[in-house]
Amino acid sequence: MYGPLPKERFPVPAVNLSRVPDKFYRREVEYAGSERPGTLVVDTQTYHLYLVGDDNQAMRYDVGLGRAGFG
Repeated sequence: MYGPLPKERFPVPAVNLSRVPDKFYRREVEYAGSERPGTLVVDTQTYHLYLVGDDNQAMRYDVGLGRAGFG
């Protein structure tokens, strides 16, 4: 599910999933926005980032926001 990618320029080590609550896992969700596929949308109210896909779908990630993210 999460892990290093081969031949990455800046590799990140695999995540120990036993230390991450599953509510923070990325997940595919329905998305009713008007943005085109490939667009990133940050919902500052719910702390979610959406990568808009095709067919009213998006990949949702939980994110932390700094003060500048609320502007």
